[in-house]
Amino acid sequence: MLDDDLAASARRRRRRVIVIAANGLALVAVGVVGWRLLSRARAIRAGLERAEAPFVSHGMKEIASNDLSASTSLEADAPGSSCFIAVTTAGVVRARQGAMSVEAPGSVGWCACGEGRVVLEATAAGGLGLLRVDARNFGGPLARPWSEVTPASWSDGGRECADATLDEWLADHRWPSPPLETTWLDASPARASLRRAGFRAVSGVQAEHPFGVVESAAGECTLAVASGNDELSLRASGGQRPITHAHGAMVWCASVAESMTVWRDGSAGVVMLSAPAARVGGLLGARECAETAGVQVASQATWLRDEDLAWDAATLLRVSALAGVTTAPLPAEPGPPSTKVTALDLSAGAQVVSDPPGVVVACDPPFPAPSTERTSICAVSAPVSWWRKTEEIGRAHV
Repeated sequence: MLDDDLAASARRRRRRVIVIAANGLALVAVGVVGWRLLSRARAIRAGLERAEAPFVSHGMKEIASNDLSASTSLEADAPGSSCFIAVTTAGVVRARQGAMSVEAPGSVGWCACGEGRVVLEATAAGGLGLLRVDARNFGGPLARPWSEVTPASWSDGGRECADATLDEWLADHRWPSPPLETTWLDASPARASLRRAGFRAVSGVQAEHPFGVVESAAGECTLAVASGNDELSLRASGGQRPITHAHGAMVWCASVAESMTVWRDGSAGVVMLSAPAARVGGLLGARECAETAGVQVASQATWLRDEDLAWDAATLLRVSALAGVTTAPLPAEPGPPSTKVTALDLSAGAQVVSDPPGVVVACDPPFPAPSTERTSICAVSAPVSWWRKTEEIGRAHV
């Protein structure tokens, strides 16, 4: 009986030893696997930090990665109004969001207006990460040439909200100010006449950028001149282009302070010069100053807000040393005739006529019918009344 108890006890001890040994082996195995997973995660994290460093330094933040899963694919929900960079530490990375798809070795970038699911895929095992920044920080696709963030490839996403994003970037004053071409005005005697008229360099468009920003003070006229005959356009807030296809130069004036962008189709440098409208004589005077300096500005390459027509016409007469300036909108029918000198400012598409038609009228620049001129100063040989033939508005100042 005693021998049986001793044998049973020995068997129980052997079983305990076997169980303990098995558990120990299992713990060792788990530890080895855990150590390998941790080492792999640390290696992936270290690789991602190196790959993401150039983008993190510009304010981007990682929102998803595969450092735990080590998978060659990654999915994440992404917010709207954002720009993204996807990076991989090995092979080619492909990013998809909605209809957008872009791929390249190492890194890709894109902007998106709305939120959506982002899917990343890599062609080789390694780190895979997704970084994000508010789109207004980069200016969206329109301001991309200004960005120092340079993935291997950019997608053209975010175009549907590009103008709004650019306006936010401009409002935040995120663009780097270009070096001013202060020597441009003194490069020739003809250009020096612009300085004497009150013009000064305020901004420019560099060859590597498609546009430049100019912030004009209230009551100023601005002249943009390209070094070649490249086409220029003027962009206002919201994406409106009041001047397009201006060859070589354009002029605009405003009674209020405003921020505009000058766009160039080509690679020529562009200088922007501003002067007080009250000194140069408004839009027409600024255009004449440019022509005196050898810069030809077509009538289609000038712009005034409709709200500034009265202000501009009055400015032209006052700088001409004429006293007793009065203002009135152009009527749709002939009114009381007058022999006074008249400054005319018309909105785009407006046509003006004088009555009676037989009176000699001398306008500078001439106002043939139809005319692309929008601003002119006129003298008459006998009393006439001015009126408009179209629905577009105009202003007359005498």
